Amino acid sequence: MPDDILTPQEAARLLGCNEKTLRKAIKAGRIAAINVGSEAKPRWLFRRADVEAFTLVHPGYPGAGHRTGAAAAKRAALAAAGE
Repeated sequence: MPDDILTPQEAARLLGCNEKTLRKAIKAGRIAAINVGSEAKPRWLFRRADVEAFTLVHPGYPGAGHRTGAAAAKRAALAAAGE
């Protein structure tokens, strides 16, 4: 899988939460995810830039704070600019 696409396990690890918490965030519309499964049985994938941006927008979210700081902000800004 390309480095810029994350599985739910990888995204949850980056956010410092479990997959159940991540699914709740998807359902609530808090984090962008791509459903590559069906509506009845979704299979989610995530863009790394979306996960990193989520940590900046939701710093109080479980585990999101560990990626804050100047380095994370720079990565998110570069990802948003498409670099």
